[in-house]
Amino acid sequence: MKLHFGLKIFLAILILAGVSYLIYRDDRPSVEKQKPVPLEVVSSGKSNVFDVTHVLSLTWSFRQKKIYCLLSKCDPWSFKRRLAILSVLENPIDVSISQPLGEVSVGLTDESRVALQGVYDDKSFVWVTGPFKGKGFLFENNLNVKNIFMEGVEGLADHKIPICKPESLTQVTLESSSLHRENGKWFVFSKEGKELGPAGHETVTEWLNQVCNLQITYFVPDEKQLKFENSVLTIKQKSDITFSKQGSIYFVSGIENKLTHIPFTSDSVDHLVQVDFKNFIDPNFSYSKTMLDSTKTQQERLGAIREIKKLKSVAALPALRKIIFEKTEIDLYRYEAVDALVEIGTYAAYKIIAERLAEVPQSGFQLRLARALAPPLGESFISDEHTPEEPRRLEVQNLLKEYKKHPPGL
Repeated sequence: MKLHFGLKIFLAILILAGVSYLIYRDDRPSVEKQKPVPLEVVSSGKSNVFDVTHVLSLTWSFRQKKIYCLLSKCDPWSFKRRLAILSVLENPIDVSISQPLGEVSVGLTDESRVALQGVYDDKSFVWVTGPFKGKGFLFENNLNVKNIFMEGVEGLADHKIPICKPESLTQVTLESSSLHRENGKWFVFSKEGKELGPAGHETVTEWLNQVCNLQITYFVPDEKQLKFENSVLTIKQKSDITFSKQGSIYFVSGIENKLTHIPFTSDSVDHLVQVDFKNFIDPNFSYSKTMLDSTKTQQERLGAIREIKKLKSVAALPALRKIIFEKTEIDLYRYEAVDALVEIGTYAAYKIIAERLAEVPQSGFQLRLARALAPPLGESFISDEHTPEEPRRLEVQNLLKEYKKHPPGL
């Protein structure tokens, strides 16, 4: 059968196109043959040395000391932060170290089963085996990394060390002031030994918990030669625990934990020793003292009473009672004190109001007391400045009778 001439032309073109495609396809690498992007060049400027999930162990030496660490045996946080540094090279450079201070060996669990090794001094780190042999980094642009390397073997220990129990302490002394414990309560003393007032329980407890759980930023074993003569914090229990400081470096004496015999830096202790215990004085005590002090301005005294009202401070009841029972014609402070007692709202607070109402003569202050006591009793008090004396007196008496039957706050 003879093919039409046009059909022949079409088939010829089709065959040529097929041959061209096959040639083009063979020139391209197949998807199956393409190699994955190497882990070492994931992103520009950053090189991954190893996969942290394949790490079995970490051996770290510094000067004459060496420690072999399994993740399950060493402090996880210290272990992992070192792996985070070693596993990635940021802009790696050629580094040569002739007299290393220490060595690092990372044991891997992947197919290679190799241990990558590196060395470091006080200026740089370099890998001496593995795919990045001869490559490393300088410490000059990253003080944090340098400090971690200079911690030596101590750096793989827990950086949070319990050194005391708050409930066992009897005295804490800073350079500016001190705390003394008496009958279970803490009192603030000046540097000269003068008692300044009771300390707020929650404030002291929070501060002592931080002190007793020493948080170290970096160990600095190379600084043992420093003379630590400047005591900045002393804790008394059965024996004294003393924090001494030289520059930014601390040394602790008086406890058995061997790691505390290593100098260290601590952002936490920096903050703790900068406080002034005068700021720990219970605000209730300070406000109570201010509102009773006749040498203070009217604004200061009223401000103190209003702060007590905000705090709903039961501890301030004795001071409020003194104002309520003060023999004076000035009602300004007494009115504010009544409002504070109502806000506190305890049985003892309403008892002060009722006792004063029972003896105060007819006055604007009497009305203020009665109007404060009536609502919590579920009673109304309708007398005012224009009510005759007898009806007003009877209404006050009835209010006090109801108080005796059902005192609020119980």
